[in-house]
Formats: sequence, C-alpha cells, structure tokens
Amino acid sequence: MSRDDILTTPNISVVLLDDQLWVGCVAPEDLPACAYPLLQAMLGAPDDKAGFFSLTHEEDGITLMMDDRCQRAFAETSHLCSVNYAPHRWRAFEIHLGTLTYDEPGVVCFLTTTMAERHISILNLCTYDRDFLLVAESDVHRAKEVIQACLQVDVDGLREAMLQLDVRRSHSSSRDLEDTNGSSPLRDKRREQLAAAVDGGGCSCGTGTCCCGATASMSQEALCCASTCKLPTSD
Repeated sequence: MSRDDILTTPNISVVLLDDQLWVGCVAPEDLPACAYPLLQAMLGAPDDKAGFFSLTHEEDGITLMMDDRCQRAFAETSHLCSVNYAPHRWRAFEIHLGTLTYDEPGVVCFLTTTMAERHISILNLCTYDRDFLLVAESDVHRAKEVIQACLQVDVDGLREAMLQLDVRRSHSSSRDLEDTNGSSPLRDKRREQLAAAVDGGGCSCGTGTCCCGATASMSQEALCCASTCKLPTSD
C-alpha cells in the first residue's frame, strides 16, 4: 500500500495511506456465511504483501476496516454475506510513536482531542506498535494540518502543548460551571428546592436523604443531592 509522508521527527513518524478504506459491520447471525471472504481478506493473495484489514469481534458482531482488495472479497459473496457499510469512505493516518508510547502517554488522546476541537470526527485503531487515525476524505487536509501543528515539535514542546490543552479544557469546564449560575426558570426552581432542603432538613429531590447518604440539613449536603437529582439541567 502506497503512502504519503506527513511528518518525520527523531521520535515520531506519520504517514497518510493512499487507499480509501471501507468501514462496515457484520451481524452475529451472518458470521458463518462470511467465513470465506474473511479468510480471503486476512490471508490475501499469495503475492500480495500489502493491504489494510482490521477485524474487531464484539457482542454485536464484527467491525471491519479494510481497503478495496479486502472489500472485493465481501462484494463477491454479497449474496451470502451481508455487510453494512458506513456512508462514506475513510483515510488512515499511520502514527508510529516509538518509545513515546511509554515515555509520554496521552499523545494520541492529545491529537484526537485537538481534532475534536476542530470538529474533525475520527476512528482510532491501535495495533501492537502503531496507531491509526481514520478520518473522512473531506477532513484529510484539516487533519493533516492538526497533526503537523501538534507533533512537529521536540519532546519538551510536545509536553508543553499537552499541558496547555489540559489547562484550556480545565478553564472551559470552569466557564461552563459558571454559566449554570445564570437565571432561568429551571435554575430558579432548583434554587427554591435547595432553599427548602436547607430550611426543612429534607432532600431537595424529595427522597429525604442525600445521595451521599446524609440528610440534606446543610447547604453543602443539599447541593450534593441537587447535583445528582434527576431534574432537568438545561434550559
């Protein structure tokens, strides 16, 4: 399978696989009928040493990620083996982190979180010594820019970028919490329930006991209960 070099540093290498990939699933009742194309996809032709094929077996069946050669094996037996495919094709970034996998855990999480902030959806596939990030064809260019911006630094720079992301997300969570202190009918209702809990020594959700096991006779306990009470929390 041909590939395009995206990034090479002393610690990291990233390539973009040229082939568009298929992602599909097979229901449990169809697994026996798919035995032959599965073997073809896994073993391949005698002279075919390249290709991309991944199989994940779970309770609801199997999930397949594969290139055109492997998909043809299923297409040829589609009258016997039913595969439900995702609506669009995917491209895979192959990421090799070397010793960073153990020395700096969280690099892939850092990448995927940054992509999520750019509204790029990904599928993450891990193998023994590599990670594959699958993105939709329409997102390849933006995903490439994210990877280069995030990883084209030395180890110290990577640590600093990961720390900055953690701080940024922490601040964002704090702002979201502050936003809940605004006024709205639902929030006002919750404040009334909290006040009643404090004055009457009862739980704000009406159970009489706080979720933490204590009676809600103090404001902190009332807040504890209200935080988990099954009340609407959005406007």
